[in-house]
Amino acid sequence: MDTRSWAKLSLIGPAAALEPLEGLLSKYDMNATQVLFEDDRVRLDCYLYTDELNADLAIAIGGDLNYFPTLFPELPAEYELKQEELGPQPDWALAWRVFYEPIEIGRLQVVPSWLADETPEIEGGTRLILDPGRAFGTGRHESTKLLLGLLQEQDLSGKRVLDLGTGSAILALAAAKLGAEEVVGTEIDPEAVEVAEENVKQSGLGEQITLLTGSLFEGVEGRFDLILCNILAPVVIEAAGQAAHYLAPKGLFFGSGFYQADSAPVIEALRASGFQVKVVTLGEWAAVSAKLD
Repeated sequence: MDTRSWAKLSLIGPAAALEPLEGLLSKYDMNATQVLFEDDRVRLDCYLYTDELNADLAIAIGGDLNYFPTLFPELPAEYELKQEELGPQPDWALAWRVFYEPIEIGRLQVVPSWLADETPEIEGGTRLILDPGRAFGTGRHESTKLLLGLLQEQDLSGKRVLDLGTGSAILALAAAKLGAEEVVGTEIDPEAVEVAEENVKQSGLGEQITLLTGSLFEGVEGRFDLILCNILAPVVIEAAGQAAHYLAPKGLFFGSGFYQADSAPVIEALRASGFQVKVVTLGEWAAVSAKLD
């Protein structure tokens, strides 16, 4: 039985700033497990083990939050960051599930595992059964939506795909469901790997998807037709510098996890590595579709 202590981190701001606040959390690989509205205000609650919510993390998030009045001058400049100790095994251990509903992204239907039986399939669609647990990747964030959109534009039949920082394995699952012959996912967080393994198992895709515990290309062998990287700009840049060594001729690299304003260094890194680069956007977020010359 896990008896580690839990803590709650809350971001509070104008209701109109919901998406930017969600984006700030995703920058630190966090998801709001509870979103509450009151009048014209919104509060995003994240639950973490106490040892994960260290002073450096809180200072970094608070520092970014201080820039919000400048980034969004049209909104009320009233933002707060709160922390609360909750103790071991809180009663809400699974309460976050009530905030997830099935969503459709193009012809993909992302369905939480606990709602699979009661959710009708969409005609002509492809269903992904997913339990995000404490791993990043629910399909709700713009960066994930961008890459899921790019995946649907490709003919993946018989292709080999590498998903760097697979998280919940949502992109790996999508690639396999869309026809990829083999998908390899890497993930540095062992807890996220456990979540991904369960998602692969319950989707019946164990023959197509292999999961590795390690950073980026650690343990990866062979070449791939497509590499996916949905993390943060510095990590995408790092991956871009190595991607050519793992791609087949004319291979593709799809990267996201960064704001449009932060896309220039990513584009520069890919071009320096011999890629032709296109950029797609959704809201404040961007993704790159890069083809190896």
